[in-house]
Amino acid sequence: MKMLNRRLQLSRLLRRKLNAFITGKQHAFFIEKATEIEPLPETPYRGLERMYNVRVPHLSLEIDFLLDGIIRYLGCSSANNQYNIDAFDEQQWSDALPFHYDRAAEFTLLAGLRGAENKFTVVISFHDVLDLMNESDRQILCKPYFYAFSTQLKETVSNLTIFINDAKSIFALHPDIYTHQLELADVFANTPIASTALENLRNLIARLDLDLLSKEIYTPPTIYKKFNAKAYGLQAGDILILRNAYLLHGRTAGHVIDIKQNRWLKTIFVSG
Repeated sequence: MKMLNRRLQLSRLLRRKLNAFITGKQHAFFIEKATEIEPLPETPYRGLERMYNVRVPHLSLEIDFLLDGIIRYLGCSSANNQYNIDAFDEQQWSDALPFHYDRAAEFTLLAGLRGAENKFTVVISFHDVLDLMNESDRQILCKPYFYAFSTQLKETVSNLTIFINDAKSIFALHPDIYTHQLELADVFANTPIASTALENLRNLIARLDLDLLSKEIYTPPTIYKKFNAKAYGLQAGDILILRNAYLLHGRTAGHVIDIKQNRWLKTIFVSG
């Protein structure tokens, strides 16, 4: 019972900051050293296998109770858990994980179980991405000039709008995008001018992948400030909460220095 009370209190200590995150303009919330991580076994070997083919031992960690408390406080009823371990080739090199949002999840929680000094999760807002585009393209991307086929739900979505300006004048994904579990690769344009705007958006995100994620780094370079991008090292016990409608996130490339101590995250996709 004493252990249970301590775990519940850990959640209560975060309530004020979590409330500010929920109600404010902040769309990424980082909790450094949220809790200590108990000694872990060696990181399971991944190589180039898909993550679902990797055998991960059952873990019961203190951070799991904290994550459960955060999910409850966010008011979310659905959660999908998985472990993430960096893939690597024969030279122990990990390619970057390109910028993306997690479809069908209102929030993504990333919890560090084992960190790596040369790997960073990088976050950039849709608002800052669209700020790099011309005004005409921004306006078109906020109009119902698109359609899509949802590979998850096996349905076609017509008169689709990709972005909206929310009540705080911040660009965000239109609710139809994540309601229908769409990725940008699923979206097509109804007109040539809309097709150009969509292609410009995709090309811009690809350039950001190259500029911000493709190099091995140990300290976030100054170019990140140019794009208002933020990098999080996610060491053991750290938690990063992302609001998917407002953000893209990706992971930097780099070597796996010790495959038995490879970067190891717990990822939780949560929806209301």
